[in-house]
Amino acid sequence: MKRIALIALALLITVSAMAQETGYLPGAIITAENERIEGLVKNVNLIPAHILENIKFKTGEGEKAKSYSPTEILGYEQDGNFFVSKKTSTGTTLFVKKFNTGRLRLYGELAFDGSASYRVIHVPYIQIEGDPVIRLVQKVSFRKQLLDYLKDAPSVCELIKNKSLKWKNIAEIVNRYNAEVQGGK
Repeated sequence: MKRIALIALALLITVSAMAQETGYLPGAIITAENERIEGLVKNVNLIPAHILENIKFKTGEGEKAKSYSPTEILGYEQDGNFFVSKKTSTGTTLFVKKFNTGRLRLYGELAFDGSASYRVIHVPYIQIEGDPVIRLVQKVSFRKQLLDYLKDAPSVCELIKNKSLKWKNIAEIVNRYNAEVQGGK
């Protein structure tokens, strides 16, 4: 019986160690000096499943990984997706996925959806050009928050006010805002 327990423990340790090595995808980091370094990037642990606060980076297979926090680097690219280091309105600094360019920018913080399938979702943040921080778009206070924040785009505000555009339409809201504000220049 002890022998089976020892084998099971050894197997568990081996599987756990192997899982820590998986999840690296081709990418690059952007250093604080704006230098791009190619390599392999990991931002999600598979076992146990969780989003990494600090990404792991290594220059190649078999190389030792180094951990980077959002305050140490400007961002990273992983498998064609761009993540940037941004300060939030609450003062924390996060890696967030960059979805667009324009006067109003949409970002997404990686998170698991809470289901058994561990789907990765993006928690939405927005930032108007000139604002030093990104702002979480909260489902509860979304209408009030956006009506104030996007007041220089009256037609978009009207669609939010009359509930034609809702929290789930945040990408469309960002696109309409940018079209209205930038089209008027």
